[in-house]
Amino acid sequence: MRSFSDATGAILFYGLLGAKDPTSKEPINAARWLVPQRHTGRRSWVEVDQGKFNLTTDEHSLGIKPWRPYQVVIELLDSTKTTEESFRLTGSICFDATDLSLASDLRNESHMFVVSAMNKDVKTFDGMVAALRYHMYQHILIANIGEFGGSTAQAPYDKEYLRLISHTHGGNQLAVSVFDVRLEDFGPALEAALPAVSKWKEVKERIGKAPPAGLDRA
Repeated sequence: MRSFSDATGAILFYGLLGAKDPTSKEPINAARWLVPQRHTGRRSWVEVDQGKFNLTTDEHSLGIKPWRPYQVVIELLDSTKTTEESFRLTGSICFDATDLSLASDLRNESHMFVVSAMNKDVKTFDGMVAALRYHMYQHILIANIGEFGGSTAQAPYDKEYLRLISHTHGGNQLAVSVFDVRLEDFGPALEAALPAVSKWKEVKERIGKAPPAGLDRA
């Protein structure tokens, strides 16, 4: 994962295999934030684990224990600005994202909510993201296992065609999506919530859609 982060410059949030409670050593479900830090030409790493509290029936049957003693919030500072406001992102693991109390607690603390998932029911999670993007009023990202697909990035923009930023359909695939996220829209400045402004535009109208290529009707 460090090699991938080095190659892309990305902050990573990914699930762990065989995670254990650091105190009791019991099996837990956890994900890890891997944050590269660069200073004067050198690179170091910050690693911190995010636990999962709400477990599925299968996890209970496997002896997995709930573990979420804290909620990780990553703060990003823009070195080109003098303000102290930071862009904050946080995350959860799969079924934890369905906990409305968690979303309620985080809506005023974070600016982006990231979910690491292994979920078969892609349609249900699509509906959940559509709800969370508005109720949390921020960017919502789900990275689902490639076996099932359904990874998506969405945000509550006014125009519907802007709300779905990315969505990977289909199963049994490895996919990497690259897209721009404008942090100012739902970050500390919350520019997306500013009052609407009047704009004068030249509007062109036609009766039907533009004709398809090759149409040569007399």
